[in-house]
Amino acid sequence: MSISKTLRLSAEKIQTLASQEVDKLESQLKDAKAICKLATALSTYAQRSYYLHILELRTKQADLIHRAQQSCHSACIDILKIFEIAEAEANKLMPLNIRFPTAFSQACQNENLKIDSDSRHPKYTFDNRFFEVKLDETKKMAYVSNYEAGKLEGIPADIPAIIECLQRHRKRVFDKAKNDAVFLKLLRQEYLKSVKAYHKKDGDSIPIRFVIDSLAKRKDSDKYQADEFVVALSQILKEGQTKIDGFQLDLQQTKNTKDGVLPITENNRGYVGFLLFRKCHD
Repeated sequence: MSISKTLRLSAEKIQTLASQEVDKLESQLKDAKAICKLATALSTYAQRSYYLHILELRTKQADLIHRAQQSCHSACIDILKIFEIAEAEANKLMPLNIRFPTAFSQACQNENLKIDSDSRHPKYTFDNRFFEVKLDETKKMAYVSNYEAGKLEGIPADIPAIIECLQRHRKRVFDKAKNDAVFLKLLRQEYLKSVKAYHKKDGDSIPIRFVIDSLAKRKDSDKYQADEFVVALSQILKEGQTKIDGFQLDLQQTKNTKDGVLPITENNRGYVGFLLFRKCHD
């Protein structure tokens, strides 16, 4: 064998071994970063008492944890201890159908969240049935929704997490409804745009979904998602702030629950399908 061939084969062997070593180190680095990310999540969940969230991580990251155990990673003992403690804490709320209702009711009371009086486990409603929390006892999951947007989030059924999720969405929709005058002005603007677009005249009725879709396309603070629109509309109806520039907002009902919206009112006024602005004569 020639010297050049011998050298080439030796170099190729070194290259193969070095490449394998690089692959191994890259794999170890990837797992190390994943464990660091896992530890950050565990720390956050532990601080918030999200024990079912921790157990969900155990399931989702089973392969990573197995590799860490196989390589005797230094973090393994602590990670497994966290899972053990989280499981013991989560079991204190089991079975959900017996222990959850009282604990959840007390937690809501502590956070000034009023559960509707006709709520029954595993469904809890808030704000005259606008928001709903539904428990899946088998999966130990909670689904937060409202009747306009549908499902908003599905999360492990840790009570602090459910309350945080519910409060976040309530804040989003109710904060948006605080300025009656701004909303009514935007409503009037979008109504006039729809009137023009559909070759109608001011005073004609317009499907309310036309206006909702149009408001959802606006930018920044002028943008209203459908559930934010319903809450803002409910607020101006409650406050009686429905007059602007000599025109009175008027709503017309529909039997079509898909095309209509249901304002949040004490006495259910039914689904609203159309809106218009009538000239005031007083």
